[in-house]
Amino acid sequence: MSRSTAVAAVDEVLTVARVPAGQLWGAGVDVIDHDRFALAFRRTGPALLRRVFDDSERSGTDWSRDGDELTRLGRLFGIKESVIKIAGGLPAGAGYRSIVVGKPGDDGVRTIELRDALARWASREQVKLVGGVLPAGQVLPTGTPHLDLCWAAATCAETGAGERW
Repeated sequence: MSRSTAVAAVDEVLTVARVPAGQLWGAGVDVIDHDRFALAFRRTGPALLRRVFDDSERSGTDWSRDGDELTRLGRLFGIKESVIKIAGGLPAGAGYRSIVVGKPGDDGVRTIELRDALARWASREQVKLVGGVLPAGQVLPTGTPHLDLCWAAATCAETGAGERW
């Protein structure tokens, strides 16, 4: 994903190339610190990843290395945290595995599938979610390669469904 297709800085305002269809209902952001995520993995091992990530999100995970795979999973974790912020927290009966982050499209935007109580929340509010990652080098000061900005956005149809106000 190149800077020109994913992110553009205009007068110090960050814009994302693709805005999800519909009216913006809510947004969440999270900064993932890959060093801290790797430390949590080293302390708990694969059990942490099984508790947080769906089988499809972990597919192909090589448990023997900390590098690129942990960075990928850390980014998914940041997107999940962003979703939880949009929802106002995890409702009873939901957990991190209730949020399944899909693979990125050509523009880096990922679909988000919700399950359990979060799926009922999204249905009630009539919202759909997408998310993504803005790599540290594109949005944060230099010298912070271990940080990434993760985001999620909830949209609703232009029909007035899901209006919050």
